[in-house]
Amino acid sequence: MYFLEVSVAAQFSGRRYYTYESAEIVKIGDIVYVPFGKKQSLGIVRSIVKKPTFVTKSITQNTDLNVPATSLDLLSWMEHYYPYDYGDMTGLFIPPNARTQSRKIEQTIPTPITLPQPALTQDQQSALTLMTQNKHVLLHGDTGTGKTRVFLEFANNILSQGKSVLILTPEIGLTPQLEQSIINNCPYPVFSTHSQKTPAYRKRVWLRAATHLEPTLFIGPRSSLFLPYNNLGLVVIDEAHDNSYKSMQNPRYHALYVAAQLAKLHDAHFVQSTATPNVSDYTFVTSKNIPIARMTKIAAGEAKSHGVSVDLTNKELFTKHRLISDVLVHAITQALENNEQVMLFINRRGSARVVQCNSCGSIATCDTCGLPLTYHHDTHTLSCHLCAR
Repeated sequence: MYFLEVSVAAQFSGRRYYTYESAEIVKIGDIVYVPFGKKQSLGIVRSIVKKPTFVTKSITQNTDLNVPATSLDLLSWMEHYYPYDYGDMTGLFIPPNARTQSRKIEQTIPTPITLPQPALTQDQQSALTLMTQNKHVLLHGDTGTGKTRVFLEFANNILSQGKSVLILTPEIGLTPQLEQSIINNCPYPVFSTHSQKTPAYRKRVWLRAATHLEPTLFIGPRSSLFLPYNNLGLVVIDEAHDNSYKSMQNPRYHALYVAAQLAKLHDAHFVQSTATPNVSDYTFVTSKNIPIARMTKIAAGEAKSHGVSVDLTNKELFTKHRLISDVLVHAITQALENNEQVMLFINRRGSARVVQCNSCGSIATCDTCGLPLTYHHDTHTLSCHLCAR
């Protein structure tokens, strides 16, 4: 008979492990089903112990899924760093559908891009060199300086060394466009995972990370931190300033800190990429003498567009239309004559936010909401923008 300590992924499990017995050999890191209270719960085997002095229950089932040592080390770090029940954090490391068999995941190996890439700018080359020479770098580049190009170049270098790469995005909505950009430039398997994927697919990605040793690039939001990675060589936090990296439900954690610890456990490079770093993050990296790759030059060249200021109070500039200046009318006409398109942005919906009687001062309001109705000149109607009356 074997006796083991299990961190049970159940609510109100407390900050402790629970001892169970098993007639079969169980390895540390195995995901098992155990009786917990009146329910069956998943848990992770944390250690093999001697026979205790009290009566123990037997595990219900071994799922044959195993969490590797580095993921267990990350879980242990979170258990000591954050003041939450061990069960809340254990659940982060267990894949969906842990009890069911999963199909083999199909590899997404894109065709390498055939179009030549533009040469790296001096800023990009300097940032790439800095990341190669240091384990932790803050990639601080203005919008349009090509930060994504830099860390994708670095990711390909890491993948060519036989190591995997993790790129975190702040939101699920940003994952597809980044994934497509990576697929067009990365001749290695690429997998994305997030909550909008099916549980079966997410489990197959989990198995891919746990069982395959060949270099793979993973993309996803903060939940991607808890995949069972093997041989991770680079962790990138894209848009590192975004508040979405903070989990606002139990267990609360900051993905930036967890990602830094994950990189440390794998002895991997860690890159924070942002155009507007948080003051706290900037203060931290400067106090710790962490290199900052500063990028200011626009990668695609300086923009040729220019702006013109128009004095709205000078009626001599509005001879052709009372709302559109002569300068703008001329620019629109010239663009249309050149078979080009024009886009005008207005700062509000409707032509007038208030319609008031000149005689009595009464304002047209919505009978339902009591708010002023907005006048739309194109349809000659009054509309409520709250209830659509």
